[in-house]
Amino acid sequence: MGESKDKRDFIRPEMRAALLTNRQGKLTSAQWREVVSEPLVTVLLLMVPAILILRSALVTLFVGGLWIVGAAVVVGIGLMLALRARRYARVALEFAVLRAADERRPSWMWWRPPVFLDSNGESLRFRRSLTPSGGIQPGREYLVYYFTEASGRTLLSLGAVDHPDADHWRPSSYFEGRRQRRTSQV
Repeated sequence: MGESKDKRDFIRPEMRAALLTNRQGKLTSAQWREVVSEPLVTVLLLMVPAILILRSALVTLFVGGLWIVGAAVVVGIGLMLALRARRYARVALEFAVLRAADERRPSWMWWRPPVFLDSNGESLRFRRSLTPSGGIQPGREYLVYYFTEASGRTLLSLGAVDHPDADHWRPSSYFEGRRQRRTSQV
């Protein structure tokens, strides 16, 4: 009848798609949108109190002809997003086979990205993670795609080395060439 899958072999469809795209040296659309729009949430959250405090003055400003201030804010946000979009459209991805740290993160610390160890036992910490949550087992080896920027590393996708589909998730022939071109452009 139906073949039962081992629980450790389960990979979410989003992670599978991310691995297949990242192996080409590219970000998925969802990953790209997330890194580009990251500061937008902060900017909008900071604007809400300002709008609430200044709401009566804003009506006067717009009616009085100072609508250009609002237009300048919109143009400024658009420019910020365009610059980030350009920057992350050409980001060089990195690949490594890493082992998950032996310590298990408590489930209530969902916001903390996992810690991995390289082949020398050196700790690799990620500033943030764009992977779907869950599924990392301490001590297990993973194929990991990430990128590095001045503020730290960003984890993009990972898959267990011993997974039956792991050979399909290793970097493609285009990965290294694309990575070299993108690092030489920076």
